[in-house]
Parts: sequence; C-alpha cells; structure tokens
Amino acid sequence: MGFFSEDADKVRQQQEAFFREFEEKAHDKPCSLELAECRADETARADMGFSGGGALWGLIVFCERDVYFYSAAQDSYMSFFAQGAGRQEEQLVRLGALKQLQFCRAKKRRPAFLFPENERTIEARFTGSGGLPRSFTLVLGRRADEVLDKLRKSCASS
Repeated sequence: MGFFSEDADKVRQQQEAFFREFEEKAHDKPCSLELAECRADETARADMGFSGGGALWGLIVFCERDVYFYSAAQDSYMSFFAQGAGRQEEQLVRLGALKQLQFCRAKKRRPAFLFPENERTIEARFTGSGGLPRSFTLVLGRRADEVLDKLRKSCASS
C-alpha cells in the first residue's frame, strides 16, 4: 500500500468517526460536508443561536433530514498570548430551523480578479426575532455554484 492510499484511509476513518459523533449530537445522519466560514453581525448570530462574536470557521453538514453549521471548540490566536482568552465553544446550528431561510449567490463585484472570494460566497437571509430580516454570509472552500443548489434543496425539504 502506498503513502497516499494510507493517508486516504486515515482521512476516511476520521470522517467516519466525525459522522458517528455528529449523528449522536444532532440525531440526524450526516451525508456530506462543506468547509465554510460563517460571517454575521451580532444580532444575526444571536438569532441563529451562535454564542460569541466574529466570524466562525466550520462545516456545513448535510444530513438526511436537515442542514447544520458546525464549528468545533477552538482557541483564538489571542489564547497564544493569554491563557484562556478567546476560547470558542463548540457550536451547532440547525440552518433548516431558521424562518424563511433563502440562499443566493453573492452579487458579482468588478473587477473579478480583485474579489476572488466572490466566486465562493453565498448570501443567506432569514426572519429573525421580532420578525426582523437578518442575513449572514457563507464563504466556502470551493465555488458557490456547486453548493448553492444543495443548500436550497436541503433547506426546502426540512
């Protein structure tokens, strides 16, 4: 067995372990993952159920019944300088539970070479507390077109 096939086996085993642990937490069986950064203002984060501030790196987890955003517990760069500072707790948000959730591609910005992130960005809108409109942005690890339809279908069926 070659070097790369051993790495592939290790990655597959880690993904299977993550899927088992995630299913125990969410009571929903994961099918696939997407790496993403979730950016939202303080009120949108609160309405989504996130604690803490700032953008969150994590995974969009597509499951049999719903879609989730999962961010593992992690230390911020500040914890390097001050023990215990900047610790972010594990966070799990069921995106399908957000009222009137809609996804769209980020508006194209010109010139494209100055905004390469735009091709990997999805904007989302939902109705928050008090019936007020809220929004957040998902910056993906790959092209947004490849994930957008999957998000729309998954959230429409939940």
